[in-house]
Amino acid sequence: MKTKIKNSDLVNVKMDKTHIIIKVGFPMLIHATENNDTLMNHNEDGWECPKVINKNKFMNAIFQALITEEEEGTTIVHTMLDQAISLAIDDGCDGIEYKETEF
Repeated sequence: MKTKIKNSDLVNVKMDKTHIIIKVGFPMLIHATENNDTLMNHNEDGWECPKVINKNKFMNAIFQALITEEEEGTTIVHTMLDQAISLAIDDGCDGIEYKETEF
């Protein structure tokens, strides 16, 4: 069964003068889990997505996954930010410049 979510429970990205703020509502994460075809598992009843049975434990597991560091100290959040920076630069964003090098 598809979970209905409110706009306030979606991913919300804002910016103030000194921060980019990313908020993700628990209902959005539950919806993304319970309706994600890539997470489907086959059992005697056919194919099904996982069902979140303990919201607090599952949200804690997601939080831990977000802050778990690789050997060099990076997390998947760092990787996401690196990709966003690369996309912005590749798209020709304003506000940066490269120092010219002489050969």
